[in-house]
Amino acid sequence: MELTVPDLSQGPRGPLTVSLAANRCVPDLVSRLKSVLSTHPGTTEVRLQLLGPARVTTLKLDDGLRVSVTISLVADLKELLGAGCVSG
Repeated sequence: MELTVPDLSQGPRGPLTVSLAANRCVPDLVSRLKSVLSTHPGTTEVRLQLLGPARVTTLKLDDGLRVSVTISLVADLKELLGAGCVSG
């Protein structure tokens, strides 16, 4: 008998969650975030998690902003939003 393990390294990923303090969600930062996401196109869904003092709101971003999760993308997001802004 022979066993073959499928290569799932390029398969679907769970959504990428980007966290941001709600009070930092201003048009300039949103525009810069959109630009970063647009430079890393792919198939992974992106969710924006807005952290407020009383609650957390999670938004599913438009399918046009799906990304390819790479080290470069994570580095760009951390540079824009700070360490700990990415999960998923």
